[in-house]
Amino acid sequence: MSAPDFSNILADSNCYIKQLENSRIGLSKALVYLLVKARSEYEWPYGTGPAASQRIIFDHEKDIAHLLNGLTPAGAKKIIEMVSRWGGNNQRAIDIIANAESKVQILMANTITDLADRKLLEGTLDTLSSMPGLRLVMASKVYRFCCPEKGAAVDRHSSYFFNSLLIRDKQKRVKQTTKFKREWSNGKHTSSRLAIYQRQSQAINIKMYLYSYLPLLERISKILNENGISYHCKATDMQRFWRPCDVEMAAYLWWAQNGPR
Repeated sequence: MSAPDFSNILADSNCYIKQLENSRIGLSKALVYLLVKARSEYEWPYGTGPAASQRIIFDHEKDIAHLLNGLTPAGAKKIIEMVSRWGGNNQRAIDIIANAESKVQILMANTITDLADRKLLEGTLDTLSSMPGLRLVMASKVYRFCCPEKGAAVDRHSSYFFNSLLIRDKQKRVKQTTKFKREWSNGKHTSSRLAIYQRQSQAINIKMYLYSYLPLLERISKILNENGISYHCKATDMQRFWRPCDVEMAAYLWWAQNGPR
């Protein structure tokens, strides 16, 4: 069963990307408003409150940066366990990570080190996604925290958002911004999930993540920054400029609150 098309949800809100000349893009006013509002109000885990929730992320970035300075196998395991707990990984997976043997911890450290090398990133993400207790969703969150200026998470909500966000040109033609492969876990579910449970699906979505999703988030954040459009960080009570992960956080929150479950 194919995943449904929800592009009308964003289109009806007048949120879209404009295809300009020379491969440039622009953002509709409604999309800019959506991103600024949603990023300012970002909250995860739910019930924490935006200020406390954003403070957790702020502190995790600082703590992980400290662990990356002279990274050890034990430090790598701590990073992955920390991100897994924050990211909502299931308890069985968290236990597997927490009890990882020394040889697995060494692999964790080597893989996290390789995340900083863009030329190795596709293979590195595949390796990380294939580790016990991890798949692409959690691997992308590890990348997001280890390389916060470049990385961004991808999950059910953000993949739905960007699969549904359309690009419009002057001739009123439209196309999807991303085409993440999605799947149904069973007939009882009312929404699909990111397809990451088979090697072939994982490979397809890693490529979509690297070559469509991350470049798009980088372009969007650059446009917002070049136009002096900031968001209000509730953790620091300051206006801040955008990184790709901030665009993803806004998309995640909006879809979690407004998209189909």
